[in-house]
Amino acid sequence: MANIYGRKVSSAYIITFAEANEIVDSSQGLALGPCTCRTVFHRCNHPINTEIMLAPTGNVFIEDRPNDYREISKEEARGILAQCHRSGLVHTIVKCRENLYAICNCCACCCVPLRLSKKYGIGRALNRTDSIVREFREQVWQVDTESNVSPSGRFAQKVILRSTATKNPLLDRADADSSQSLS
Repeated sequence: MANIYGRKVSSAYIITFAEANEIVDSSQGLALGPCTCRTVFHRCNHPINTEIMLAPTGNVFIEDRPNDYREISKEEARGILAQCHRSGLVHTIVKCRENLYAICNCCACCCVPLRLSKKYGIGRALNRTDSIVREFREQVWQVDTESNVSPSGRFAQKVILRSTATKNPLLDRADADSSQSLS
C-alpha cells in the first residue's frame, strides 16, 4: 500500500530556497495554512502554519477550509520561506488537486514524502529535478493563448512520470538531516 501511495498519490519534489521563491513569484493565488505532516505527527516544535498553497488565479483552498487557510501576498510568502529556510525546514512542492499545489516547508521528522523515501525505501515519494521551476512556469501557470486555459495537468503528468534514478545533493542533505529523527 505504501508503494502505491508513494508512486501515485504523494509524489513530492524537493526544491531549493531559491526555487521556492521563484515558484511563489510565478503564482497568482497564495494561501497559508497548517503543514499537514506536522499536524498529524506532532514530533517537533517547528511552526505549524508553513504550508503555502499555490493557484494560477484565486485560491480555492481558502473557500474549502476558511478557518485553516488565509490569503497571503507574495512578499509574505517569501518571508515565510526565509523563516522556514533559517529553521532548517525542507522545501517541497506537491500537487494537491487540479490547479492547486502546495509548497510544504516541513521538518525531517514529520515530512511524509521524506519519511516514505528514506524510512520505507519508496524512492518515488520524494524526487528532484533541476528544471522544476521552468516546468512549473511553462506547464502550470502559462496560459494557452489560443484556448485561454491553464494547462495544469501537463505539469503533473510530466514530473510524476520522470525517472528519479540520479543522485542529488539536496536529497542527500535531507537524508543526513533526517537520519536521526527517522529511527
